[in-house]
Amino acid sequence: MTDDDGGIETRVARLFSDIGERSASPDWHGCPFARAVSEFRTADDLGIARLAIDHKRQFEDWLTDHLAASGVARPGHVARQLVVLVDGCILHLLIHRDSAYAKAAGEAAVQLLRQGLADDPARLEGQ
Repeated sequence: MTDDDGGIETRVARLFSDIGERSASPDWHGCPFARAVSEFRTADDLGIARLAIDHKRQFEDWLTDHLAASGVARPGHVARQLVVLVDGCILHLLIHRDSAYAKAAGEAAVQLLRQGLADDPARLEGQ
């Protein structure tokens, strides 16, 4: 997500749309990092799980930075809500193979962003 991709709402909605489109491929098997954690979370395989844990943390941090730069109030909290939506979306796409789940998650994500933007009085004054 770059600033050239539109506003934060557009960029986050596109993230979910892209996930929905990719899930239509028969070669799509969801998030390999989430699968790694579910398969290799034992003490013997913690190295593999650690890669997944680190990736998920980096994604949440990256998202937090983008939200903060876009003026979203409580960007860390909103980022955590969004990553839960992303992972839930991916799980339901794996189970149901129905892109309506990506659309619903994207709509929920935009609502979270709107609330986060509305909660920032400085952002409202600038509009």
